[in-house]
Amino acid sequence: MNILAKTSLLALASLALVSQSAKADLNYTSGDILLGFRISNSTEEVVFDLGKFSTNFGSSFTVDLSADLTAAFGNWSSLKTISWGAVGYVNGGSVFASKAETTVGTTVVGYTNLSNANATKVSNSVIDLNNNLATNGDTATTYANGEITAPTDTTSAYWTNEAKGTYTGLSGLSFGVFNSAVFEANNGATSTLSNTALDLFTLDRTGAGTGTLDGTFTLSSDGVLSYQAVPEPSTYAMMAFGGLGLLRMFRRRSIKA
Repeated sequence: MNILAKTSLLALASLALVSQSAKADLNYTSGDILLGFRISNSTEEVVFDLGKFSTNFGSSFTVDLSADLTAAFGNWSSLKTISWGAVGYVNGGSVFASKAETTVGTTVVGYTNLSNANATKVSNSVIDLNNNLATNGDTATTYANGEITAPTDTTSAYWTNEAKGTYTGLSGLSFGVFNSAVFEANNGATSTLSNTALDLFTLDRTGAGTGTLDGTFTLSSDGVLSYQAVPEPSTYAMMAFGGLGLLRMFRRRSIKA
């Protein structure tokens, strides 16, 4: 089997990948977003740490994952058995989870906010995933683009088992809580991975109401991951205010004419 555990940190100013130390392992910290890819009925997988939600996900960004996907899966763009999903948590607070778009370009209805027990279950599953990868993966080396990778592991498919619910004993429940059929996007037997999309949601611990849509992940056929952030309400307000200003200007000009 082959596990690639990747730490892909986005620079705050340019959202480009930044250089890290030459030797390190996957080191998830509270508030990070993990993005995992796996092949169905296999132990081939790759996991990316995209950094802090609070600093990296307030605006849209792109990052090239092609080299890492190729290292993990070979000719990945033609495979029809790859699933991918995203997850994260804040200590004692929110949980982040993906949900596959049924029709690419149309956002889906979010998950119901989690109970405290289920939110804790997700965070504990992510901690277990990180610990397993950090303990059993080979020492990581830095790629030229600044990414960090732990190339191989011979014990188990850690992301795969968490995504399938194997570790929790609840088959089909990703990270012990989410239905894996919707948590992960799967290109299926008739399309390629670029024909899928993931919506990312923030879930609180109230157990009521619907989580907040944060943005959408897509992946191009040449391996470029794109994240399209949902504008803040204040952004919408500024757009509306600007539109009203233009309308008033147009009316004034019309009256003068």
